[in-house]
Amino acid sequence: MFIACSSCHRQFDVTDLKIGDKIRCLCAELLEVEEREPLEMQMLRCASCGGQLESGAKACGFCGSEVSLAERGYGGSCPECFARMPKGASFCCTCGVAIRPTAKLQPLQDKPCPRCRTGTLAVEEFEDGSIVECTACGGVWLEESVFETLSREREQHAVSKHVATRARRPHEDGDREAPDFDSKIEYLKCPTCAQFMHRKNFANASGVIIDWCGGHGFWFDRNELERIIKFIADGGLESARDKELDRRESTLRRDRARVETRKSEIDAVGMDRTSGHGITLVDGLLSFLHVLF
Repeated sequence: MFIACSSCHRQFDVTDLKIGDKIRCLCAELLEVEEREPLEMQMLRCASCGGQLESGAKACGFCGSEVSLAERGYGGSCPECFARMPKGASFCCTCGVAIRPTAKLQPLQDKPCPRCRTGTLAVEEFEDGSIVECTACGGVWLEESVFETLSREREQHAVSKHVATRARRPHEDGDREAPDFDSKIEYLKCPTCAQFMHRKNFANASGVIIDWCGGHGFWFDRNELERIIKFIADGGLESARDKELDRRESTLRRDRARVETRKSEIDAVGMDRTSGHGITLVDGLLSFLHVLF
C-alpha cells in the first residue's frame, strides 16, 4: 500500500501500518493512512517503463514488456490516482506516475512511545540506517550505531538529510502547541529493553538533555535531534573537546603545583632535621608519597 504527500508528492510504502496511523513527510506535512477503494485500472501506460500504450497492445512498444495481467496479477493502488496496478509495477498503468516510495514505514509492534505512551512508533528505512518516530509527539529513536555514524558523517548520512529537511510543525492539530516535556524531569524506558534510560547533556555543553540506553540507542524529544545536528554542524563537538582538554590540563597544572609546594615544605623540614629539629627523612618521604597518591 502506497500513499503520497499532497504537498510535495513524495511516496511512502505503508503496507505494514494500520488505517488511521499518521506519518510525518520529509516536508513536515502530517499524513494519515486512509482506507480507499481502488479504482478500476486502465491500461494506458506500461507498468515497466511508463511509456504510452497503443490501444489493444499486448506488449509495450518501448520496452517490450507484457501488457497482460495473466502472469503479473494485481498489486496495490496508485498513490496519486488510486487506480489498481499490476503486481510489482514501476509505473501506474492509468496515470503513468513513477512508483518510487521514499521509505518503507513499519510499526514497532507492541512498543508504545516511551515519551507520550499513546503514539504509534513507525520505522523509516534508509540505505544507511533507520529512524523510528512517534507519529503523535514527534519523538525520535535512533540506534546507537546509527547515531554515532550520523555524528561523524552528518552531511552525507541519509538520516541526517531526512531530519534536516523536516522542520516539524506542531503535531496532530494544525495550530495546537506541542507538549512541553522539558518542564518536568522524567526517566524514560528504552523501547528495546524496557529498562530506564540515563539522562545526559549531550557533549556536556549542548544544553540538550537526551535519554540514552547503553548498547541500544538514544531517544530525542521533538526537535532535539535537529538541535544536536546543528550543534555538531556549528563546531560544538570540537569546542566541547577543546574545553575539556583545557580543563584537564588546568587541573593537572594545579595538582603539579600543589605537589611541588608540598615537596618544598618537606625538603625544608628535612633540612631542619639536620640541625636536630623537625621530622625524620623517612617520615618526610612517607608524607611526600601521601601527597602524590
